Amino acid sequence: MNTLSSNPLLTNREYTGNQIGDIAEKMEQAETHLSHSGRMGGFYMPERAGAKKEESPLAKLTKDSTKVGLEQVSGIMSQVMKDSLFNFPQK
Repeated sequence: MNTLSSNPLLTNREYTGNQIGDIAEKMEQAETHLSHSGRMGGFYMPERAGAKKEESPLAKLTKDSTKVGLEQVSGIMSQVMKDSLFNFPQK
């Protein structure tokens, strides 16, 4: 009964708010990174063999915002499914 009556969107509000704050910070970092890389003049530096490739701030932002969006869609879908199962008009 508790599982059916719970709403993940409401129970995870604080967590979601923190994630959105984190995404806002990563947006600032990505903007700074892109503005600085634009000033470099477009130098091409080949990667060294065996060097670990670092994830760009824009890639981190994309991954995190996709995760938050999918969590929200999942929560909405569960609410719609519960609503259609239990609040469907009876004939």
